[in-house]
Amino acid sequence: MSYLVILVLFSLETLFMTTEVSSHFFLGLPIEFIYQVLDELDILQILYSLCNVCPRLNMIIGTYYRYKTFTVLNRKRKRIEYKELKQLVNAFQIIPTLVTLDLTGNKLGAREAQCLADALKTNTTLTTLYLGSNGIGYRGATYLADALETNKALTTLHLGSNDIGPSGALYLSYALEKNKTLTALHLESNGIGSDGAQHLADELENNKTLTTLDVSSNSIERGAFQIVYGNLLNVTNNGKSCES
Repeated sequence: MSYLVILVLFSLETLFMTTEVSSHFFLGLPIEFIYQVLDELDILQILYSLCNVCPRLNMIIGTYYRYKTFTVLNRKRKRIEYKELKQLVNAFQIIPTLVTLDLTGNKLGAREAQCLADALKTNTTLTTLYLGSNGIGYRGATYLADALETNKALTTLHLGSNDIGPSGALYLSYALEKNKTLTALHLESNGIGSDGAQHLADELENNKTLTTLDVSSNSIERGAFQIVYGNLLNVTNNGKSCES
């Protein structure tokens, strides 16, 4: 490692205190030198500290060789707080190869769900999102439902154990009426009950994309279950599969 690279690494913390200083600093560096600096940082350091400093650096990071194969980010049970989540969603917007994000078990609430939903509205690369066991509640489900109405990339969404209830199922059903991309939705252990199942049934008749729906452990009466999922290829209820 050259002395100049060491000096830059040592100075990064100070430089990132203001975007203006950071932007001017990186505008003057040769791209080969920036690659050397990136080589000395781990993936998360780059995501959290360097993304969105300036457009030129975003472009360089987006084409950086280590990110060409960066497809999965696993932050499962990492106790992520709102500030870190905000940095994360801002970063994955410029990483074109990231297709799977696992945020299971981070105790994310409705505010965090809104942060993710805002990013999903414009994201065109993420295809699989794990949000199980976070307790986003029905309000968090409404934010995600709103994003699903316009998102055209996400194909699999895991929302198990989030206490979304019948109201959350209602808003998600509205989204499924408009969404043409999602093929798998996991809603196990959410207390949606037969009322939530009926909400889904009312809106899913026109959805021809969703093929897998997991509603296990939701206290759904058998009659309501059969009404909801007659058009789906594969549905799981209390551990059993039902195919049409």
